[in-house]
Amino acid sequence: KAFEEIDELLNLGVEYFVFSDVGIYQYFYEKNLHHNLIYNARTMITNYGDAQIWKENGVYAYFISNEIPLEDIIEISKVGNGALNVYGYHQIFYSKRNLVSLYYAHRQMENRFQNHELMLVEENRPNKYPITETPYGTYIYSPYKYAIYTELEKLRSLKLILISGRFINEENLQKVITLYKLGIENGFTNENMDKLRKIDDNIHSGFLYQKTVLRKGERND
Repeated sequence: KAFEEIDELLNLGVEYFVFSDVGIYQYFYEKNLHHNLIYNARTMITNYGDAQIWKENGVYAYFISNEIPLEDIIEISKVGNGALNVYGYHQIFYSKRNLVSLYYAHRQMENRFQNHELMLVEENRPNKYPITETPYGTYIYSPYKYAIYTELEKLRSLKLILISGRFINEENLQKVITLYKLGIENGFTNENMDKLRKIDDNIHSGFLYQKTVLRKGERND
């Protein structure tokens, strides 16, 4: 059924598809349409070799993991055809179960918040984690917006950058998009980074400046 839906989208003229399942790649490869694919497995592309494989496989672009240091992202981007999430909340947890609905059922309470975006607060920490439930399961996101801006000056070889608008109001989202457009055209300056913070200072650089403790493929002998 999934492939039937893909065929319908192709017939409608949809050009590019984001995927993480290798079976999707095979389906498009057999149709000689794999060059219209964008590989996004969130945290999977963490080294030069993985990126090289997907470039050689002919995909339009592949997303580099955000959970690695900046120096590694820069190195991987040299492969070419790279993409990167540059702003927005990160999905940090997923469950196939409808956890919000189960919570209300357990508490014998009416779920009045269906199709609403909620915040999950831990008992011993002040962080608020956006949480949402869909027919496909439950998604929990980081308590802050991931933001990489001035560093993009060193990542001009990227093919795509992604701004995630989830949980961001339209007015602020438009301001954010404008600042990234200015960065592409005129440089990712500290001045514009300050403007980005003024829109919403709940931003964080994630793993950009953290040392890698264990790299994929390494082993202790």
